[in-house]
Amino acid sequence: MGASLSGYPRMSTLYPFAIELPADAGFGRCEVVELEFELARVHPYASQRLQSRLARFNSLAETGALCGRGIDPWTSGLRFLGVQQPEELLFVAHYRRVAIDDAAYTVLINLIAAARRRLPVSVLRIRAGLGLGRTLMLPPDEAEPAFPARFQPLPFDVDDEEPETDALLFDLEFKQAPTPATVAAFDAVFDSWASVVKDGGFALAPYPPEDSHVECYVDGLTVLGLHAEVAYHKIRAADAAIDAAINMVAALHKRIAAVASLRLA
Repeated sequence: MGASLSGYPRMSTLYPFAIELPADAGFGRCEVVELEFELARVHPYASQRLQSRLARFNSLAETGALCGRGIDPWTSGLRFLGVQQPEELLFVAHYRRVAIDDAAYTVLINLIAAARRRLPVSVLRIRAGLGLGRTLMLPPDEAEPAFPARFQPLPFDVDDEEPETDALLFDLEFKQAPTPATVAAFDAVFDSWASVVKDGGFALAPYPPEDSHVECYVDGLTVLGLHAEVAYHKIRAADAAIDAAINMVAALHKRIAAVASLRLA
């Protein structure tokens, strides 16, 4: 399952671009974060493709999925101010009030790496607070990637049947019958999660991020009484993707509707 960041985040493959991290290496709770993207060459659709990738990362972060163990999921998130292009080959994404786990770096890096054939990034520089950049070195043995961990203690029971196939069912039991608004809110965050999984954010070693995959059996949650479920198959992603989904549900438990239990099958 997911593990908290120790030292540097690691991807499932060699990085296709140079990466610089803050001297104090961490998102954590930062008032100011800037992401700088230097391109190897001019590309007519670079801005559009970069913003599309950032939108996926931002959307997932706002769900509480990337809180890790140290930040309450329902308080986790960020404020995205937009992207500027101060130079022809440089884009800068601006954030405020960032509260996500340090290991969220891995998800961001994987999303950018998965677009390597269509987004020619040569350097990704992450500035958090006043930290100065330092080059990220990948260990030669390609250790397991570090992703945001599952939050503890969770505000509901989790029955993890540890399915060993490429299929996964989330069976949610609510304390009260979910309203259409509740179902819509849960649908939205699961859609955000599936989008990031499919686009490589939780890449499974040794596959490159762009080979990640997931499909939903039926669009949206299926509701029956106090229960609602959503099922996925053809999943190729790290187990940490499940931790992220559980963190999302914990955030929804506080923000939208109380969850009594969650079963993974």
